[in-house]
Amino acid sequence: MEYVRKFLRTLLSHIDLISALHNQYGSLSFSSREFMDLARTIHLNESSDDDNGGELTDLFTRLCQQELLIPVARAENQYDLNPTILDIIELITDQQQLGLSASLKAKIDDLHRLTHLLGNGLAARDSYLVGRYTSQLDRRFRDVHRELQQNEQAIMRIIEDAKNSSRDIPLKTRYSLALDAWNNYVRPAADMLDVQGDYERTLKSIEHQLLDHMEQARHTIGFEGIARLEKLNYRLLDLRSALRRSIDRCSRLLEPIYRRFQQNSSLTRGASIAIAEMRRNKFKYACSPNGVELIGRSRPSLTDSDNSLIAYLSELSVLESPHFDIPEASEDSGPEPVTYSMVEEAALSFLPIQDCLDWLIQQYPQLDTRQLLEFMTRLTNESEILAGEVVAEEARQYETDTHLITMQRRTLARKEAANT
Repeated sequence: MEYVRKFLRTLLSHIDLISALHNQYGSLSFSSREFMDLARTIHLNESSDDDNGGELTDLFTRLCQQELLIPVARAENQYDLNPTILDIIELITDQQQLGLSASLKAKIDDLHRLTHLLGNGLAARDSYLVGRYTSQLDRRFRDVHRELQQNEQAIMRIIEDAKNSSRDIPLKTRYSLALDAWNNYVRPAADMLDVQGDYERTLKSIEHQLLDHMEQARHTIGFEGIARLEKLNYRLLDLRSALRRSIDRCSRLLEPIYRRFQQNSSLTRGASIAIAEMRRNKFKYACSPNGVELIGRSRPSLTDSDNSLIAYLSELSVLESPHFDIPEASEDSGPEPVTYSMVEEAALSFLPIQDCLDWLIQQYPQLDTRQLLEFMTRLTNESEILAGEVVAEEARQYETDTHLITMQRRTLARKEAANT
């Protein structure tokens, strides 16, 4: 335990420098000159003494002796932070924010690059290169695992903040971080985990390369090197399953929030369209037998939250409608409006009808062209007791009060099921 005590004492006494190295380089390598420049900056901030060259050299030597800094094999003047320190810093601080799927893909691509370099070292039978790239692969695998855990924790915090935020805040603002995580992390990562996705293809390629390297290593390096390669292969298998489980969990957590936002946006947009249409036209369609179609109108969304919608409706409730002079009812109320049920009942007594539109024009000359075409369509297509048939080879011209129409003749007869 004496080694552990010395290691921890050295780490605690120089925690500021170690933290600065981690923030600037992370798990990447750095040179002794870069270390000296960073250490000199921190030393100048803590002390006004400029003559510190010897002290920094002694500090660098002591950190290397205590294995806080580890030389990179076959890379002159390059050093890495001890992987144990990286784990300690990440576990204690937990200050990483949600990463993007692009950064995760970059790390997986780096795994593919290092696996290829490991194969070059095996082909050259260079044990130093094999040990170097094996260590770097092991460290990169742990980095990806750590990032997956951090992303899950960040998503949990985002969801809790969205649920606990004030209801007075618009829904779009309340769910902005959750929607950003869904669009920039969960959905792209899920697409890349597909069978033909970038993640899956790259990880499968790395797995095949490692299996080939293990077979090659049996003839080039000793038992220890084969064991390390087998450990890398197990880490890769764990990473593939952990990556899929992590993205699935994040998707299950975020999807309800995304679906709720989509439904709320559709509801408020539809309500605002309907209200705007009614407010704009008022009583324009009051006497028309056909209701106005509100679906498909192009209107901007006027509300973003429940409170906004309630405020908008409250404003409409106090709207003063314009004054209309409605005449008193007289005994002579005019002709009775023609309805579809009346037309259908009349058509039953004239069956079979050889030309439906011509029959409508003769029987109901008071109807305009739009109503004639609507009644013809409903009689030939929508009636439960009447069946229409288009005579495609016979095109006729029909003349109404306002239009000249050229179309195929349509016959009308009773449905066979109705006869039985």
